[in-house]
Amino acid sequence: MASKQEDDVVTANPGNKYSAGSAHVASSEHCPDGSVHTPPQVMADRVLVKGLRHVNAYELELYMEGRADAYVKSILYGDDGMAIVIFAGTIDLQKIQESIIKRQFKNMTLEVEPITGCRMIQVLGLPESPDLSEDLLKKYFENQDLSGGGKVTRVQLGDKGDFAVITFADDKVASDVLGKSHTLEQKSLTLLPFYHCLGPSGGRINPPVNITERQSQSESAQHRMKKRFNERCEEVPVDVNTYSLFVKNHTAMKEIRERSPQLKVTYDELNELLRLTGTESEIDEVKKFCQKINVSHHTWDMEVTRELFHQTEAQSSLQTMCHESDPEGGTVQVVSAYQRAIESIKMMIVSTEQTLNLPLLSRFLTSAEGKKEVAGIEKGLKCKILYSNNQDFTSAQSGGSGLSGLQIGDQGATFTTGATGGFIPRNFAEPKIPAKGKILPAKPRISVNTMSDITKEKQDVLVNSSNKSLNLSWGQVSKDLLRVGGRQLQQDCTKKYPKGINFGEIAVTGKGHPVGLFCKNVIHCCLKEEKDQKKIEEMIKETTSKCLQKVNEMGHSSIGFPAIGTGTLKFPPKIVAKAMFEAAVEFGHKNPYCHVKDVVFILHEKDQVVAKAFNEVKDEYAEVSEDSESDLQANPNLQGTKKYGFFEETSRPLAVVFVGLDPGIPQQAEKALIRSYEAGIKHLTIPAQDLNCWDDLHISHLIHTCKVHSVDLTLMFESKTIGLCGFLEDVSNVRDSEIMKVAQQYTHVRRHARLMSKQVRWCWIEVDTAREKVRPYDETNNYMIEKSYREGHLTVFVSDVNHQVFQVRFNTMDEIPEHISNTSAPVRVIRQDLVYDVPDAPLPLEWSPMGTDYKVEVTKDSPDYSRTVELFRSSYRQPSCKILEVYRIENPTLHRQYIAKMAELRNSLPFDTLVERVPLWHGTKRDRVHSIITHGFNRSYCEQKDSRNVYGNGVYFATSAEHAARQEYAAADDQGRRRVFLCRVLVGQYTRGQKGMRFLPPIPDSKERYYNSAVDDPKDPSLFVVFNDTQAYPKYLIVFQ
Repeated sequence: MASKQEDDVVTANPGNKYSAGSAHVASSEHCPDGSVHTPPQVMADRVLVKGLRHVNAYELELYMEGRADAYVKSILYGDDGMAIVIFAGTIDLQKIQESIIKRQFKNMTLEVEPITGCRMIQVLGLPESPDLSEDLLKKYFENQDLSGGGKVTRVQLGDKGDFAVITFADDKVASDVLGKSHTLEQKSLTLLPFYHCLGPSGGRINPPVNITERQSQSESAQHRMKKRFNERCEEVPVDVNTYSLFVKNHTAMKEIRERSPQLKVTYDELNELLRLTGTESEIDEVKKFCQKINVSHHTWDMEVTRELFHQTEAQSSLQTMCHESDPEGGTVQVVSAYQRAIESIKMMIVSTEQTLNLPLLSRFLTSAEGKKEVAGIEKGLKCKILYSNNQDFTSAQSGGSGLSGLQIGDQGATFTTGATGGFIPRNFAEPKIPAKGKILPAKPRISVNTMSDITKEKQDVLVNSSNKSLNLSWGQVSKDLLRVGGRQLQQDCTKKYPKGINFGEIAVTGKGHPVGLFCKNVIHCCLKEEKDQKKIEEMIKETTSKCLQKVNEMGHSSIGFPAIGTGTLKFPPKIVAKAMFEAAVEFGHKNPYCHVKDVVFILHEKDQVVAKAFNEVKDEYAEVSEDSESDLQANPNLQGTKKYGFFEETSRPLAVVFVGLDPGIPQQAEKALIRSYEAGIKHLTIPAQDLNCWDDLHISHLIHTCKVHSVDLTLMFESKTIGLCGFLEDVSNVRDSEIMKVAQQYTHVRRHARLMSKQVRWCWIEVDTAREKVRPYDETNNYMIEKSYREGHLTVFVSDVNHQVFQVRFNTMDEIPEHISNTSAPVRVIRQDLVYDVPDAPLPLEWSPMGTDYKVEVTKDSPDYSRTVELFRSSYRQPSCKILEVYRIENPTLHRQYIAKMAELRNSLPFDTLVERVPLWHGTKRDRVHSIITHGFNRSYCEQKDSRNVYGNGVYFATSAEHAARQEYAAADDQGRRRVFLCRVLVGQYTRGQKGMRFLPPIPDSKERYYNSAVDDPKDPSLFVVFNDTQAYPKYLIVFQ
């Protein structure tokens, strides 16, 4: 069946499953500028909804999610009761239409139709600028680099210049533009689709207060329509006797009818139903009246009398009356006496009507457990408890406050789409990667504190820059300490160090006066005057290290340093800050289990130059927390305590009548009922270790789950606990809900991802016209890739922040889009082992002093050239071989990482272990030389699908250059040139490798130490395989024929 397009709406055969091809759109249209474009296609993720009125955004969202069984991403509201609902994925239109017929939305029958994509977007929040014009906007949105846009056919700027409507030639371009963030003249813009069918506004995020009928209707037609919308009909069960005696001619009922002449009241005797037609308020008023009449005058008048008739008092009254009326027991007299006895019992009955306003009380009374409790109370107290079963006790999910006021974060509505064709833009969140060697230790914590008086610091130890004689009357810090510590401090210095100290030494004293300084000890240091900045740095670093070591030996937990040397000695603040930070960081890395927990650099608030220098140096370091729990970054939106009363807000007034034969019974019955009700309420506190690190989405889902189950929720982010309150069954459902498991799993993955990001980094290679750029994956994707890699999977799927999905293939070490197109080229990926280098490690003496190129050609007349060629020829043994070029690899970063790894192995291996093997050889192809020189030997470049890798999927090195120079490894280029690297390799302790091995096994009986490399033959190895990228350094590159 052909489809019709009108105002962005497509009418299609409802029998077909909704997909992008379920409706045919005209093949082309003409733009105002004369060009031809393909009209928008039907969108498989959105529908047009008609027939809305009095819309609550959150209720509509939940309703549509239930009908489509899909997550609603956003909703655009228009005029005339229409809205466009955009889902997170493809939906089934036929399923939605059938579901809407079965279940109405708030007594409204909605219509759902397919909708096309749109070429028009609305731009809100434009900057107030005299330069803003339609031409400027057109240039911006046609600039691919700035906006990601394309051909613009029309620009309409609002009268006030605060908004504009942009029309593109292609709806795909419009979709791409909507998926990006935009800034114009330093002001963020808000972009929304513009649909003609939603009226002049084109669609807005917030629903109107009341979606009215078309304004073109006449006033009388609007009045009739409004009356039809507001008027409804409802049936109330009322038995014949109650209607005849109490409803039909009751004074209160007559007053209601007089106030509401439009109210229609009819009674159906056959079905015992009272039919009411009128407004909602009129019907509610009649229902309340009937409810009270039903409880107070009829129900207990018959049922209670029957129940209480069997009580001893009633039986006694009946026997007395029957005996007095007819001792012989005549039938007529007995019946008459029975009626009098009933009247007598009525005189004995005591009833109390109470309006109880408790959450979900009606649900409790009508539940199996509630009925059981009520029956027990009635039996024990010989009473009757009566209430109306027709009372409205709907929970929060059908009304209540909703979540419309809830705002977790500042997300807003977004519209994103994946790019198609060519290189697909990736938008992976950039992980924070600290500079090499610039990581603060987990312990001690290093901080900067600016204050006016060092004597008020509450550290265990304070450091004082003094002089050789320890005369505390010299120097500002010494004077301050002497002022508060008193003469006892000076006496302690003189007594313990009568000859003073030499330059570079430290002295430890008490704090002086017992009630003076807050510290326990003072360390005095002595520095000499110096002009050479290098020597100043070494002196400051050495002194700081001595102080830290002494404090650790004394068992203290904190130490406070002034900016030593920046006062009287006038040392450069930046040099002092750099040296003191480096000393503290080095101490922390070398002593991870030290007593010292805090190192504080105390700066005077008036010395802005010194404070600036210390803060700038601190900013160069990345912080690492002491334990894995605090390693997770807290969500800034989750602070303090937040409460949501979804159980309390279900409170509804309920009239309950307590009936008995004794004046005190109704009150006792009421107390017993409330006790039974409260016993069914469960208060539960759940520990949530990482609650303050939960994602906004998980918090929102937990709130929604509590709302659905009518459970009070208290989120205590400081104590990291979740409080639940409600009926036991509801609380258990929330506790065992999927969101609790998903959120805990999410933080578990995040913690492991953070730890993994410090060990391994997976990156993808972006290639532009200038050079290759290594782009790291975010922490979560990095973790998922590494986990799959270690588990031996062949592929793993990752997604970026725009929900574009990519497949990482380990056998080819590349990445492709989930849906491959002809123009999508694979993107190379690499794996990097992270070993932070040693910044001060010396570089080889033969390196160029100011070299900027990693590959430096070695001249043939140099000893370096002769030595390298001799090593190669002695190992290659091919007389016909011609050496063409020899290059020395001078990459400082790779070299320092290699030295750091060497130090690590030497500290962990037995002293007699041969850590390094030089030379080892590695043959390679021409196209891999640049990557090895720049990034080092990376397993990502190994031919992991190669059948020759029989000893594991690592980097192979041969003891023989002849083996490494084989054609299958060092393949000749088009000029017949081949290439081999002479390498330094850290082999350490090794074991025999196995095919498919990705990680080395642990060494038996070695307290969880692992082998460092694999070999072909442990007794006489000729091949070494390493699995850590920093265990090898390419020392020389030899090019030969």
